[in-house]
Amino acid sequence: MRTYTLLVLCTLSGLYSFAQSSAATILPNTATFKTNISNGYAGYFETNHASNPSPVLGAFNKSIGPGGWFSIDNVNNFSPTIYATTVGSGTVIQGRNTGTGIGAGFSIENPSNTNTALYAITDGKGGAANFQLNNTTSTVHALNVTNMGTGFAINGVTIGTGGAGRFEISAAGNTARTIYATNKGKGRVGYFQTANTLSDSVTLAAVTNGQANAFEAYTTGGGMAGYFQINSPFSTNKALYALSNGTGPTFSSQAIGNGRAGEFFVNSAGSAAQAVFAYGSGTGSTIESRAVGSGTAINAISTGSGPAGVFVNQSANSTTSLWSSTYGFGNAGNFQTGNASNPAATIFASGFGSGNTIETVSNGTGRAAYFFVDNMNSVATAVLAKTSGSGIVFESQTTGTGKAGHFQITNTGNTNSGIYVTTNGTGKAGEFYATNNNNANAAVFAKTVGTGEAGRFEVENEFTTNPALYAVSNSSEGPALMARTTNGLGDIAIFKDQGNFNVARINYQGTGYFNGGTQIMGADLAEAFEVEGEKSEYEPGDVLVISESTDRTVEKSSQAYSSLVAGVYATKPGVLLREDNVNNDLDKQVPMGVVGVIPTKVCNEGGKIKRGDLLVTSSKTGYAMKGDPAKLGFGHILGKALQDFDGTEGKIKVLVNVR
Repeated sequence: MRTYTLLVLCTLSGLYSFAQSSAATILPNTATFKTNISNGYAGYFETNHASNPSPVLGAFNKSIGPGGWFSIDNVNNFSPTIYATTVGSGTVIQGRNTGTGIGAGFSIENPSNTNTALYAITDGKGGAANFQLNNTTSTVHALNVTNMGTGFAINGVTIGTGGAGRFEISAAGNTARTIYATNKGKGRVGYFQTANTLSDSVTLAAVTNGQANAFEAYTTGGGMAGYFQINSPFSTNKALYALSNGTGPTFSSQAIGNGRAGEFFVNSAGSAAQAVFAYGSGTGSTIESRAVGSGTAINAISTGSGPAGVFVNQSANSTTSLWSSTYGFGNAGNFQTGNASNPAATIFASGFGSGNTIETVSNGTGRAAYFFVDNMNSVATAVLAKTSGSGIVFESQTTGTGKAGHFQITNTGNTNSGIYVTTNGTGKAGEFYATNNNNANAAVFAKTVGTGEAGRFEVENEFTTNPALYAVSNSSEGPALMARTTNGLGDIAIFKDQGNFNVARINYQGTGYFNGGTQIMGADLAEAFEVEGEKSEYEPGDVLVISESTDRTVEKSSQAYSSLVAGVYATKPGVLLREDNVNNDLDKQVPMGVVGVIPTKVCNEGGKIKRGDLLVTSSKTGYAMKGDPAKLGFGHILGKALQDFDGTEGKIKVLVNVR
């Protein structure tokens, strides 16, 4: 008598389990039917009726033992313990259980046996094995496989053209997973490998016709949710290739925790490849990365000689190559050079088109651009703009109500200039131009609340003949230069010599003081007088007399030896005296020369004129003549002739000195 333990394969929960039979099978020394033939069946049962639905062999057991038992007790036997064959359309072997036990159990009890406990093979078009659960209320698995060894719990191999494994859910309302793999060990949950080096198919393809993701990877531990690697150093393919035929992003990465939304790393110092290469032919984003947490949406790091990131649009694409937006409180972009010895620019933008190389736009209340050198020892400029073309190096425009430019030094101990402009060319160092004809403000306005000058112009070249300040006005009324004092006591203008001493000044009342006297172009001293009649009737050189009709008014002379003679209409007075305000125009006044050399109209009424002759008024209106010494009286003399005159009438220079 021998006692055997029946180990059966449990098909519940997708794992292997073993159950021990509660009853031992007793083998008697003498069986009911027994044979010892060398080449025949130990038992043979046959039914010849083609329509007989009954089994050929039936075993019915009401005890607690097995319904049937088949055993090979020959170690040299390589035949199956049970061999069943059918030429019909039914199953070859069917295990059925109406109780609570296992439907079928297959067991190998030899630990050194490398064969499978169940081996199913088919030469037809159906499946080699089919596991089906018909109870819709059942929560167990149709196939439960357990492996306590080091091999695979399920190993699917095909040597034909079909797939090695297929898992399908046919019910449209089923929300369960088609494949659900869990690993409580240290190995991979799933492993997909293409062993054929000539294969051009993908190792893993996930396709969905629904609304959910075609592929989703989760991790609740410290490992990666997904890892893509190419182990061949000769491969030129991508480790991950994402392609979208829809309107959404080709690749979208989100982080709702504290980690990165995406990290791409080329782990080869000699590699010239990009850590990320994204290419889009549609209208959607090639790469879209979003961070809801405090981490970086995209963090690109290069430890080799290649760039950390390259964003390129093809020539036909008119959209932005790199677009960064933030709806939070942080920067939309942050570019930082972490190497203190790096001489390269933190941001380098190069443009070959006709548009702006860098363009910043702010739709909020902040600045469109902010440049800050946060190193107290740095002597570099915060912004350096250069151009090799003929355009402007730096241009500032405002379409609002603010200033086009603002330069400010907030350090009260800083002695540098707020604006410092130099040029090594032949053009102007600075040019300010107000283009609005209705603008009444100054093109340049300088103001200081300190004790220094509001503006200073200095010529450093000692050989130049140009002035330090050159003012030009094309206005017919406005002055080219205006100086004003508002405190009522300070001088309007001061002029100093090279020793910084005052040589001339004009005080707040308009009085001029000159250390070296004055030299004025023009040969006479004139006084502004109103005239009788129209001013257009008078001309330079007319001899003028005091009007007897109107106070402080003159008119042309018309009587010989008039004692009312006052002077001559000056051609170019050196000094013009006037009683009224300097702002008043000379619309009805003429400059009457009273002292000095003045071109004067003369005639031959008194004879030929010689140099030094005394001149008096003549009867010819506005003309002077040679005076007769015998007729001269007090107040008759206009002046002395400085030129000879031998004609009827004309002009000569006269030293006017009325007496």
